[in-house]
Amino acid sequence: MQLMLCGAGEGASGMRTRGMTGEHLVLMDSRGRISFPAAFRSAIGETLYISPDLDRLGCLVVRSEDGFYEEYDELEAESKKEGADKKKAHWALRQYTGRTETVSPDKNGRITIPAKLIEYAHMEEDKDSKDRKVLVIGVGPYAEIWDEETYRAAEAAYNAGFDDEE
Repeated sequence: MQLMLCGAGEGASGMRTRGMTGEHLVLMDSRGRISFPAAFRSAIGETLYISPDLDRLGCLVVRSEDGFYEEYDELEAESKKEGADKKKAHWALRQYTGRTETVSPDKNGRITIPAKLIEYAHMEEDKDSKDRKVLVIGVGPYAEIWDEETYRAAEAAYNAGFDDEE
């Protein structure tokens, strides 16, 4: 999900959505619903754009409408650069737009993650439990949603790279 290049969008207040920080452990029920942090909802607005991360398997990115279109514009501009691989660039645009879903929080602040995105992010229902532990992480102008086990494994692998440098 294209993480580091995501542009900041404007949130519901019209201010740039830079303020999403923190790590929130939530439970996803059997219907794919999670409690989306209130501070993140106010930063993004009523319509959330959920996309698979184009760079990392198992991660979903949540953006405002402005954030979604800024990322789209960036991908489109990349495809038009001199020497760009047009097929790859068009495929990235297709994957980004084709896999993005829009959702809105219910009156309890929950969002429902569409089944195809649950599958993509390896957040399928745990056979031993009705609920699945999911992390919602603020990354400034956008948020990420990870299966907790997948995130912890990626975090450990990343941190192991620092151990190798010593």
